[in-house]
Amino acid sequence: AVVSTQSTGGEEGLFVIDRGEKRPVWCDEDEGEREVDLGDSNITKKLKIGDESKTLTGRQLEERLRNQYTKIHATPNWATKPKQQSALLASTGSLTQNSKTLPTKKLAVSRCKNLNFRKTANCVIKSLEFHPSATIGFVAGYSKSLDLFEVDGENNRHLHRQHFPNFPIDCARFTRAGGEEVILGSKRPHFYTFDLNKCTGTKMAGVRNKPSLHYKNFSLSSQYIGFQGQDGMFALFSAIDKQIVKCVSHRTRINCSVFVDEHHFVTGGQGGFLTYWDTRTW
Repeated sequence: AVVSTQSTGGEEGLFVIDRGEKRPVWCDEDEGEREVDLGDSNITKKLKIGDESKTLTGRQLEERLRNQYTKIHATPNWATKPKQQSALLASTGSLTQNSKTLPTKKLAVSRCKNLNFRKTANCVIKSLEFHPSATIGFVAGYSKSLDLFEVDGENNRHLHRQHFPNFPIDCARFTRAGGEEVILGSKRPHFYTFDLNKCTGTKMAGVRNKPSLHYKNFSLSSQYIGFQGQDGMFALFSAIDKQIVKCVSHRTRINCSVFVDEHHFVTGGQGGFLTYWDTRTW
């Protein structure tokens, strides 16, 4: 692979990888010696050109079939357009590298352009979050899509859109351990993760036989993801492998939750009840 600094999609300074021409992994050496009679069937008769011989070699037949397919099925428009995610994946640097720090004594505030003005949503936006250290942010909502933007206040270049079928997003957050992933929740029996480096989404299974547990509201620490249930249930998943760790029960329906540190979290519900939990006592 050859790394160059060509421009991609009108953007300057992006790193792209030229992998060269694709070659087949395996070739049949006997293919060129095979002879095919075009008169054997009605399908192959259509491949004959003019008064040429009815017999073709295997290589000639392959080329004729490719030309016939290209003639019937034109190249679709989406195949010729630059990919949306190229702006996100083309850079060889880390998306989550530290950004410039703010001044310590003076904070100037000014109105900037909307984060998603280049890629607006046609429905309700439920989540907006800026990365804790990098100059990127996202919006997500009932469009079932997560849109990532480069945050500069002027251009706010759209980096990537990831669609999650049949998954209207109620809540989305960067993970606390470096912000390399986004956790997405919905009123569905499962949730999703999105890897910023690989630019891929992964569906994660929920807890079996727990119909009252939904995944639309959750809180995060560097070790755990906590999902709030409708009947006071609070499900803790590992932030590393996304597997269930433990389910605990609050005395009323949970309305909010927060991790105090890596070992303690608080759940709050109806009636003004708060419960303080210590994971080290389990």
